[in-house]
Amino acid sequence: MNGYQYRVIVSNLIISDTATLTVYKTGPVVWADVSIAKEGSYDSGNNTITWTITVTNDGPQTAQGVMVKDTLISGTTFSGIEVSGATTKVGGRTVTVNIGTLTSGNSCTIKIYALVTRATAPFANTATVTTTSYDQHPGDNMAIATIP
Repeated sequence: MNGYQYRVIVSNLIISDTATLTVYKTGPVVWADVSIAKEGSYDSGNNTITWTITVTNDGPQTAQGVMVKDTLISGTTFSGIEVSGATTKVGGRTVTVNIGTLTSGNSCTIKIYALVTRATAPFANTATVTTTSYDQHPGDNMAIATIP
């Protein structure tokens, strides 16, 4: 609403001059532009799926509190993960990766391995990324990969 103009009207008799609202920031706004991409591959010999997730920060500042969440499809079980510099948590079929900070222009690659137990193709899976920084383009914070 910065720049909006207002007047005060008292009982339709007294009308003030126009006043312009000016909004000032009280601190720096940290913003990033995290995005996520996802691919999958199926190994019929081992009956396993490898999901490759890439999280990128294209914003001008370091993204803080970057978290990835991936819930494996029904009929698969988690069998492993590869990621550098992040902490992971697995609860049932849900895999959470705490990347923490991701500097501008950098990315983090995560590989999640799943054993197929009862699932049938096509395999479709979704991963999301969140950040505690202001993300100017949140529309690219979800990725879906399908293996035919």
